[in-house]
Amino acid sequence: MSWRVFWMAAAAVAAPVTLQASEAADFAARNQASMPPDCLKAAKTHLDSLEKSDKGIAKARKGLEGLGAKKCSDSLVEARIGLAYLGEDDGKARAHLAKAAESLEAEYPENRSLAVATLFNLAYLTEEAGALEDAERFYRRTLGLDHSYANARTSLQTLYQKRAKTRIASGDTDGALKDIDSALTEAEIAEKEYGFTSRAIREQLTMLAIEILAKGKRGPDAMPYLDRLAAEKNTRALMKAAGYFRDGGDRIGQEKVYEMTFEADGTQAEPVLAWGELYESEGNPDQAAGIYRKALARGTRLPQVKYSLGVILFNQGKLKEGAALVEEAAAELPRATEYQETLAEMKAAIR
Repeated sequence: MSWRVFWMAAAAVAAPVTLQASEAADFAARNQASMPPDCLKAAKTHLDSLEKSDKGIAKARKGLEGLGAKKCSDSLVEARIGLAYLGEDDGKARAHLAKAAESLEAEYPENRSLAVATLFNLAYLTEEAGALEDAERFYRRTLGLDHSYANARTSLQTLYQKRAKTRIASGDTDGALKDIDSALTEAEIAEKEYGFTSRAIREQLTMLAIEILAKGKRGPDAMPYLDRLAAEKNTRALMKAAGYFRDGGDRIGQEKVYEMTFEADGTQAEPVLAWGELYESEGNPDQAAGIYRKALARGTRLPQVKYSLGVILFNQGKLKEGAALVEEAAAELPRATEYQETLAEMKAAIR
């Protein structure tokens, strides 16, 4: 499989982080009893500078960091320093955001926007550093503050995909399956709550789970994933899944998937022929003929199925019935030279 296609790259998208007009005042009010006046004044000056323009950011950042050294800083200041370092020095950004995350929600409960931005960006930077479990926790805390924040939801989904890849590489298939299920849950929530189109992602995740289980000869465990595909009448994916079972040597699983594919959509020739050819390859033409008759009984055209059934019947001595079916197939697919040649041979044999 190609991880290049499957694994989505996370993107750093900050939550809204506009500086609130009252933040400097809030900082001063909350710390008036514990910090000297010069600390409070300096903090207000530098916080205001962050808001005014990009030109003053470096100076304001340096000034705010100096407050930390003097023990004139709190979670709000740490959050602002961390967000100001994003994209320039992610190591420093992560360190300050981590410090802010320790108490920001408790100290500034009304400033939810800042807390969401702090936790989300901390989660992203932590994920980039490879600490996926910690990143997961920070994404969850972000969603705890803002359940509707789509960036956190989709980033969490990406994290599960990334971790599943790591676990597959290390042989931890059960862990990978757990992450796949978590990613599926997040994709479904994103689809339901935000209107995102996630069918392709869900299919990729589902197929990966089926591939893992088919290789491990765990056919019964794959049923919930196969049921997902069948419910969406995704016969193309089901046929690919049948190939996984075939390659894994699970003949029963392969047969079951063919049956599910046919039940999901009996109007396509490929699943019917694959199912019937499985029996034919095992020397059971009667079972194959039964599948072909079942498909044709649904009133579908399926000239390919008529042809295959006609050949079986002809070889069983039912010459006229077999030739009649091949003749119908040849009429429906006049460019199929094989059909025309077989029909000519049958007519010659009947004479």
